[in-house]
Amino acid sequence: MTRGQHAARWCYLAALALLQVMLAWHLVPVLAGLLTRHVPLGHASGGAAAVAEVGCAALSVLGTGVALAYPCIVLMRHVQRGAQRFCGLPPWAVAMTLAGSALLATHGFVQWLGPMRSNAMPLPLAAPGIALMSAGALLAELLRRSRPTRSRALALLGPTVRLHRVQLDTPSAADFDRAA
Repeated sequence: MTRGQHAARWCYLAALALLQVMLAWHLVPVLAGLLTRHVPLGHASGGAAAVAEVGCAALSVLGTGVALAYPCIVLMRHVQRGAQRFCGLPPWAVAMTLAGSALLATHGFVQWLGPMRSNAMPLPLAAPGIALMSAGALLAELLRRSRPTRSRALALLGPTVRLHRVQLDTPSAADFDRAA
């Protein structure tokens, strides 16, 4: 792995962490309002209808939670697998994720400059940045190549340790059982 790929990997991991925070900050309130409106609790008369209503609400919350947690799950998999997982990601999808985080950083910078420049209308760059980061991360993980790049990534990481099976001349448990 070259230095550029190593830097891109760390930027991608930072973008995933930022995406997780931004999804929680921007989308959870919106989705909570949608769930409250579309899965109203307390309208069933009782019995099986009330149980089904609570079950539907629980499934909605569970599905939404998993969908919103995918950057965290992806980040966990990258920490577990290391550099070999990053080597299989399509470079264009990683660039898409990093471009989204650049848009988000630009939005933050423009908001920080806002009080200094009151005559200019700031561009709404946060929503496109989050959308671009989400699309890039999702496409990168869905289109990740795993087989061909693994051996190449391991070769680039350095020497590998090979373990060989050693036969010992000690008697096995079956030999002890036959002797007894």
